[in-house]
Order: sequence, then C-alpha cells, then structure tokens
Amino acid sequence: MLVEAARLRINAQLIDAETDVHLWAERFDKSRTELLQAHDEIVGRISRSVGIQLVRTEAKRVKRDESNVADLVMRARALTYDAKRKQAAAEAIELFRHALRLDPDCISAMVGIGLTRIYQVVNLDQPEAREELLHEADEMIARVLALAPRDFDVLKARAMLLRAHGRFSAAIIATEALIARNPADPTAYKEMGLNNLYLGITEEAANWFRRADAIAPRDPERWTWLQGLGRALMQLGDDRGAIAALSQALDSNPDHVRGKALLAAAQALAGNANAAKQHLEEYRSQEPNMTIGRFAEQRSSVPPDSVSEVYHRESRRILDGLRTAGMPD
Repeated sequence: MLVEAARLRINAQLIDAETDVHLWAERFDKSRTELLQAHDEIVGRISRSVGIQLVRTEAKRVKRDESNVADLVMRARALTYDAKRKQAAAEAIELFRHALRLDPDCISAMVGIGLTRIYQVVNLDQPEAREELLHEADEMIARVLALAPRDFDVLKARAMLLRAHGRFSAAIIATEALIARNPADPTAYKEMGLNNLYLGITEEAANWFRRADAIAPRDPERWTWLQGLGRALMQLGDDRGAIAALSQALDSNPDHVRGKALLAAAQALAGNANAAKQHLEEYRSQEPNMTIGRFAEQRSSVPPDSVSEVYHRESRRILDGLRTAGMPD
C-alpha cells in the first residue's frame, strides 16, 4: 500500500500458495477524502474478482468426481464465467442438473440453472427458445426463494428475471436493494443502466453504465455494460463516444457477434464508411442472412411492448446506422 499526500494506492495480488503462480492482480487508486466511501467498493471488488478467479482455478484443479455435488457446481460455475459461455451453457446446465439429481435441495445448482437460462435470454443466445428458457428460470428462482429468500445470488437472479420479463420499475427496486447490500457489484449497476435505458431515461442509463465501469474496469463481464453504454450513447447521438465504448466492449469479449453489428452502426453514423463496412462484413460472416427487419425483431432481450416510446424512437438511430453501413432491409 502506497500513501501519498492526497492519494491512497492499494495493490492487491492473488498467488497460488502451492505453485507460487500469479493468478490475479488489481490496483485501487483513491483520494484520501474518498477513503471511507471507497472501503466497501475496494472490499467488494476484491471479493468478486478473487471469487471468480478461485472458481476458475479450482474448477481446473478438482478431479472429475461425478458424485461430488460441490465439484459439479464449481465446474458449472466456471463455465458460466467463460467469455464463450454461449457455447458452454449446455454443459453448465447439465452439470447443475446432475448436482440437483444428487441433492434436490442444492441452492447453488438451482440458482445456477436459473441464471444460465436468464443469461441465454438477455444475451439473445437462443431468441427462438425465449419462453421455454424463461419458464425454467422462473421455476428455479421460485424454488430457491422458497428455501433461501435472503440468498444474494437468487435475489440478483430475480432482479435480472424481472428485467427479462419487461418489469423494469420492479427490477430497479430489486436492484437498488442489491446495491445497498453490495455497492461494489458492477453487474447491479449494469442492471440499473439497462432498466433505465428501456424506460427511456437514457442519460441516466449511460451514467449507470459508466459507474459500473469505474467500479470494475477489468471485470470479465465488462463487455456487457460497455455494450449498454455504446447503445445509450448512439441513442443520444454521441456516435464517437459509442464507438469508443463498443470498441472496448469487443476488446473485452471478441466473440460477442452482435457487438460487431452495433459497432458497424456507430461507425456509419459517425461517417466512417470504411470502418462501418469492415465491421458489418465481420458480423455478416457469422450472421449472413441478417436483415434490418430481423435485427429489429431480435435486437431486444425484453418484450417489445414493455419498453417506452422514447426507447423505440431513439433506438431507430441504430437501425439507421446499420442501413447506412450496408445491412439490407
């Protein structure tokens, strides 16, 4: 820890005590006047980052014991943290279900299934199976709430589920409670941003996304709130800001295909025709049959009739950008 006249800098590292392998590092740089307010943020960020890294490390280390519930859940959770979790979701679900067959009251397995299904819906991994995925998520979250109504992970899943169902005001209330319990969880700020975005409170949404990034600039989920920020800025007409946010989102998760389409739209709106064409070609190499009409139908992870007219109006700029970039109607 380095203390200067007006600044406090804390360097934290996670090292495997058995192998001496460096697993994780983070630096916190705060003004001394912010120290008391920053305490919860620093503790929360360390807890989240170390927790994710430990799950990944231990999942690789454990023996493939198909009769050990804890091992099954840890392996499944590691898959859900993977940047390629779209491809890993089916394996994660099967591991969680195996754990549930061994222990029908395993809260971690039920929450894991619920969250994985919600992620598949909100990340548009399987838009054709939306209702089926939400139905299973509803069932799992309800079961856990009956067993452990104060469990933080299930309350987090419930807040996301409310958003997926288009109940944005209720989701905001649920997410505010999460922030009160853990003010350093960046995904809660992302949820606040998305709910405000769909309600048409776009400037406020952008601020929530920025706050998530300020709290956790190296988080593996960073691409999710940066993509939200890029969308919000495009809707507000700040296309250069959108380009910066969406470019960083793709740096964080290069495998997120829709991010390439959004970046193509932002580049086109900013007048960068060549860059727009390049990003759209990269997107269409994986989605060759996509049209403006289909993109409009699939672009939202929430029910279309649940969002505000402001959101509908502002988000037409994104479709205009895609059209300018060269996506057919």
